This record gives sequence, structure tokens and C-alpha cells, in this order.
Amino acid sequence: MKILVIGGTYFLGRVFTEMAAKSNEITLINRGTHPCTVPDATVFHLDRHDKEALAALPDIHYDSVVDLCAYAPGDIRLIFENMRGGFDRYIFVSTVDVYKRGTGEVMTEASPTEDRYFGGAAGDYIAGKILLERELKECAKDRGYTIVRPSFICGPGNYAPREGIFFEWIDDAGMILLPSDSTGSFQLVSVYDVARGILACCSLLDTSRECINICPDEILSYESFADRLDYAVGKEVKRATLSTEEINERQIPLPFPLTKEESVVCSGKKSSELLGLSYTPTAEILRQTYLANKP
Repeated sequence: MKILVIGGTYFLGRVFTEMAAKSNEITLINRGTHPCTVPDATVFHLDRHDKEALAALPDIHYDSVVDLCAYAPGDIRLIFENMRGGFDRYIFVSTVDVYKRGTGEVMTEASPTEDRYFGGAAGDYIAGKILLERELKECAKDRGYTIVRPSFICGPGNYAPREGIFFEWIDDAGMILLPSDSTGSFQLVSVYDVARGILACCSLLDTSRECINICPDEILSYESFADRLDYAVGKEVKRATLSTEEINERQIPLPFPLTKEESVVCSGKKSSELLGLSYTPTAEILRQTYLANKP
């Protein structure tokens, strides 16, 4: 297959392009901030918002476009309207954060999306992804698309402040901080599993139009997450605790939902049935990441 990747050199993008390049022809569009790690890939350095640069790309037909870095309304429409080359399928990496949170239900691809705006960078991120999902459906018309909704992505090279926060605490202080009264739930997914899921989406029928959750059935609390950290680092980690109220008052940036009202829990059944995807246990994801970060 010929796959055009928008992004493709940082964390999930890097893992995906390295995986896909083993049996596919890869072209990247990115700004050149990070080096491409795929020697045989064709790379065009440009800003995805530059209409003239997009229009000047070679007139090549791609089997799939994989969009890893669309965040603001208009990002997808610009690709559809300004690329001379055609494509059969558009794969957009969204997030499970688009679902209505705090329902207490396990969300499927048919569940309602959030209609509230939460403010700040996180609120902008969620609102942008929701609007971009709609934008893709409007633009695709006679072409296939897949909206991929991963849960919290973890693994070696993760730039987001998630599992790395706890590893830093363990290495620096020998202990971690946990909320003593958290009711939050969350799911972690390996960056390698997400990359495999996206690659499988590239082989779906050109006419199919799908939303697919990429998340394991393993639902975590902060306490069960800490148990998996013990396995990851090979010892029992000391735990300090504060109430969620104290954590919020002190503005301590814990990375996962503290309360049920903030939580989104999703079913990954469709990804298993449609894509044949299986998931790496959370403890193993954390162990791989911790060992990869050790000097």
C-alpha cells in the first residue's frame, strides 16, 4: 500500500511509520521538527496549513492518509481541498475524550459525544477533536474513512506527562503520590497496539466508514495503577496520599481522572472483532517504558 502520513516522526507517529514501512510505501508530511527514522520514506517538510505547499505536492494517489496531528477545525478540510493527489481512505486519530464523561456507562462507538466545553487547553483539545470528526464526515463524501479513538497512550518515548511523572517520582524520591479518595477510572493503551490498530485500518474496505475505540478492557483506578507500577520497577513502591481536594488545592498535576464525573471508560470490542487487535497488559506497557528510560 501507499500510505501518506501527516506527522509521523514523534511518539505514536514514529512507531507507526516504522511499523508500516516494513511492508508499505510511506510518504510523510511534517514540519521537520523531528528527524524521520524510516530511511526509505519520502518526506515533504511543510506546514499542513500552507495551501500553496499542499497544492504543490506531487499528484500521487495514496491508498490511505493517516492524520496524526489534526487538532483545530479546518485542519482536515485543508487536506481534502488542496492536495492534488487522491486517496481512498482517510484515517483520523481522535480520542476517547470525545465521549460524554461521568455517565458511569461503558462507552461504545455509538455512545454520545460531549456537548460541554470545559475550558483551558484540555477543553480546546476535546472540542477540536469533536469538530474534526464532524468535518471528516462532511469532507469524505464518496471516500472511506476511519476515526480512531485511543484511550491514554503510553509507552517508550511518550512526551505527554503521564506514566513518566510516576517514574520520575520513583527515581527521585523513592515514592509516588496517590489520591486517597479517588473515584476515577481510566484505561492505558500501548503505543504499539495503537500503531497496529491504525495499520489494520489501512486495509479496511475503501468504502467503509468506521469509528473504532482503541483501548483494552483493563479498567484502572489509581490504586490498581500503582500495583502495576510495582511490577514495572521490580519492587514495591512507597505511596504517599492526599485527598482529591488537597491535590486540586495544591494544583498537583496528576495525569488521570480523579473522579467518576471526569472519567470515560470505553469498550474495545469492535477493535478486536473488526481489526483482530489484542492488547498488551498495562503492567507490561509500564515495564517496557520504565526499562526503556533507564540509562
